[in-house]
Amino acid sequence: MSDEDLTPDATHVYGFTKRLGEEVCRNAVREWGMDVNALRLFLPVADEKWIAEVPEGNPKIWTTASDTARAILAALQYSAGFQAFTISGDYEQKYMSLAKAKRCLGWEPLARPATVAE
Repeated sequence: MSDEDLTPDATHVYGFTKRLGEEVCRNAVREWGMDVNALRLFLPVADEKWIAEVPEGNPKIWTTASDTARAILAALQYSAGFQAFTISGDYEQKYMSLAKAKRCLGWEPLARPATVAE
């Protein structure tokens, strides 16, 4: 599945309200010519928790606080109308594509379990 144009998949109220928020942002871009970046953050956690609980070779979708902060800073610098980016600690992209975030924001998760042992 391409992350270029993620289709609505929310049936639960939590996901639906997030999707509705993105639609409000899209409308603001059309109406007022704003630039808005939506970051679809996946379970930001403290770096220490991520390192302690994510085994090497078995990435989770959790995102370290430092990787989350870098994504936010990158998004603040990017202007291209409305864009949605998947932000996850899934460094092997086993569960989701982070290609758009890398291509447009220059962002990818840097946290790796192996860095702890060093």
